[in-house]
Amino acid sequence: MKKEKKAISPLSGGIFLIAALIVASLFMSCKKDKEEKPDWKVVNAQDFEYNMTYMSQISFDGKTSRNVLTEIAALVNGECRGKANLVYESGLDIYLFHLTIYSNTASGEDIVFHVFNPDKKKIYKNCGTLTFRSNASEGGADNVLDCRK
Repeated sequence: MKKEKKAISPLSGGIFLIAALIVASLFMSCKKDKEEKPDWKVVNAQDFEYNMTYMSQISFDGKTSRNVLTEIAALVNGECRGKANLVYESGLDIYLFHLTIYSNTASGEDIVFHVFNPDKKKIYKNCGTLTFRSNASEGGADNVLDCRK
């Protein structure tokens, strides 16, 4: 008695190919770049005795940000001392942040700026530094804080 060979239908090969493509696309979607999101805490002004302000535009690798979801944080030894989002200034036709920075020391603390780029979902660390001075006002509408890779 001869064994009968089963014929493979073209449809069964197509189903295998579709299943392989689905598995491959699921694997590729799991390999996306890790998204960074800031976890900078809200600053309670009552916890601090002194403050200063800083105003600037922000650019990423030389390109000025126009996204109001762009966020900046002022950190002292890793502690958030102020944060702000870009705001559109229609009279100047530019995007600026107006940042209030807080301290319990009248002057001398080193401030480091970290900036969240919502378009790339990336936090740029150490975009600039400043020394805290009570009641000082630094930067301005022409100032550009440039964050680089």
